[in-house]
Formats: sequence, C-alpha cells, structure tokens
Amino acid sequence: MTSLAIRNDRLAGLARAGLALTAAGAVIAVTNFFAAVIPIDLGTMPRFESMVVVMHAGAGVLAFGLFLLSIGRPAIALPALSHPLVLVALAVCVWSAFLAPFAEFPLSSLLGAPTSGEGALMYAQFAFLMAAAMVLRRFRLGAWVAGIGVGVGALVPALVSAGFARPEFLPEYCAMLAPPAVVLAIVSCRRLPPRTAAAFGLVAGLPALILSNNNTLWCASVIALSFVALLAWVKRGASPAAQARHRRFAALLVPFALAGAMLGMAALGALFEGHGKFVNSSTARLYVDRIALEAIWDRPLSLL
Repeated sequence: MTSLAIRNDRLAGLARAGLALTAAGAVIAVTNFFAAVIPIDLGTMPRFESMVVVMHAGAGVLAFGLFLLSIGRPAIALPALSHPLVLVALAVCVWSAFLAPFAEFPLSSLLGAPTSGEGALMYAQFAFLMAAAMVLRRFRLGAWVAGIGVGVGALVPALVSAGFARPEFLPEYCAMLAPPAVVLAIVSCRRLPPRTAAAFGLVAGLPALILSNNNTLWCASVIALSFVALLAWVKRGASPAAQARHRRFAALLVPFALAGAMLGMAALGALFEGHGKFVNSSTARLYVDRIALEAIWDRPLSLL
C-alpha cells in the first residue's frame, strides 16, 4: 500500500470517528433535560446545574468530533465552522472571556450562573452545536439525532405526569421542551411532504404544551401558528422566486414578532397589575424588565 493510500485511509478513519463523536455529543446535548428530571443531586442548584454540566459534556464531545472531522473531511466541517452564525457566537464567547477577569465574579462570567449556565462557555456551546447541526443534517445520522430529541420531548412530560420526576421539578419547566420538539420533529421528517412533517411537529410539541400549561408558551404557539398560516396563505400560487422572497421576509419578521410579544406582555402587566394569573405572569416580566433597564441606566458599560 502506498503512502498516499495509507494517508487517505487515516483521513477516512478520522472522518468516521469525527462524525460518530459529533453525533454522540449531539445526542448527549439533546437529552440533557433528563438530568433535571432524575432525582440525582449535582451542584448547588440540582434542578438546573446538572443540565448545564451535561450540556458542557455534550458540546465538548461534539467539538472534538468536529475537530477530527475538519482534518478527515474538511470540505464538510469547515463550511459549517465558518458559517456567520457560528462565527458570531464564537466572537461573543471570545469577547466575554476577555472581559471576564474584570467582572465581579470572573469564574461565573466564564462558566455561567448555576441556574442557567449563561457565560462565555455557553456561547462556545452555541457555536459548536450549530456547526454540528449543519454537519449532521447532511447525513442520515442527523435524522436519528433529531428523532431522539423528539423522544425526549415526549418522554420527559410522561415521566413528570407519572410522578417519576424529582419532587421539586415543576411541570411548567416542560414548556422549554415544546419548541425544540417541534423543530426536531420537522427535521427528522424532512423527507416527507411538508404538510405531513408540519403535522408531526405539532403532535411532537403537544405533550409539553398540555402538561406545562404555560401561558407564555400558549401565547407563543398562537402567534407562531397564525404567522405560519399567514405565510402559507401569501405563498399560494406564488412563483418559486416569490416564495423565496417570502421566506426571507418571514425570517426577518421573527425577531420583531418575538420582541412585540414580550413588549405586549409587559404592557399587560403595567395596565392590569395584580389581576388574574396570566396578568400576574406579565407583571413579573415587567418587574424583570424594569430591574434590567435600571441596571443598564446606572452602568451602561455593563452591556459590554
């Protein structure tokens, strides 16, 4: 066997190992919610910190997989790693890490708070998770990973409703499972007709939606379905070029719709403070907004 053939075999082996590790890390990441449900204490905030640790582990595994894949099959890995969304997340990570020594709690700025894990390291996770998704969607493995995520979205609410979750785990937490379950279900069914895939997505999000009975999730679901219905009505009979323009326009509207929903809930809290469960939830968000705005006003450089 020539040296070139040996090198090609080694590169192929690295590519296979990298793809397998990327898929394994993605599976660990999408199943991290189990760490909050099972009654195993970890850290100072067991309901949340265990999820953060599992997410760190999953992102670390898939990051190493992407590294191996970038050596074995650079044509697959490098475009994902150089995607603008990935680079933006990495830039936020680098900037946050640079400023961490000047923060009041440097380690927390790097590793994140126990309740959320939001710190410099989290943005590195976002970057590698997005890159892994871009890589895996090109292979059948991606559909399997998405299917496992859908299973988590259905199994966790079932465990909670059956009483197998830790006592302090509230059903409202399941609201966080509904959006990713819908997206992952659509991704796993992307070979099916769009309407069928959309139907699977709606069914996948129902367990978390019903069990959590979360007002914010119900409002977001109504807004999202109305938005999708409007887009489908606009696209009827349009040419492929016009449909592409509609999709781009819809993507631009999403952040404004979310911001409008949050402002609307804050306005409800201000107008009807203390009247009813839904408005009480809006009032709580209003208080959070006020605290954040006052802190920014007092210390504008905290935005950095």
